[in-house]
Amino acid sequence: YANGRYGMDVDATRAYGLWSSAAEGGSIEAEYWLGDALMNGSGVGKDVDAAVSHFEAAGCERSRFQLGRYEYNEKRNLARARLHWTIAARMGDQDSLHSLGRLKNKGLISKIGYEDALAGYQNALEETRSEQRDRAREYGFNPRDGILNDDDYGRCLREHGIDPMSLLRSRTHGP
Repeated sequence: YANGRYGMDVDATRAYGLWSSAAEGGSIEAEYWLGDALMNGSGVGKDVDAAVSHFEAAGCERSRFQLGRYEYNEKRNLARARLHWTIAARMGDQDSLHSLGRLKNKGLISKIGYEDALAGYQNALEETRSEQRDRAREYGFNPRDGILNDDDYGRCLREHGIDPMSLLRSRTHGP
């Protein structure tokens, strides 16, 4: 409902309600998406404090990236932003690695600190590498958000005999 994919009508309020139910059941992804909705005011009023709480509860790499953005842009707390981005980069989040690279280029973190995060990022990529994920990327699957567009979904089924939804089961935790 959040994005109107797979023929659904866009209904941000309904998406928020479904994420809330899923988060109550322990879904890390739902916690992330609740944080995202609250940070942006999608389907609900904007509530930065509640968004931060949901990102903290999720603890996934994308949540850590968002917490780093919040700390850097809103709180002006470089140390906490760097910590969140370093943890997220070590979990395989490319945006966090890029954020650390920008800090390094501005002289705000050391080359050694950046290289440590880069090594962790590369290790995370290697640990999650699999033939199934490589094939999924070939068919337009974005492992970050678990989304195939409708054309790619049909092509996977028709041409390759692959059920794209089965690819979701091989994803790492977090959006």
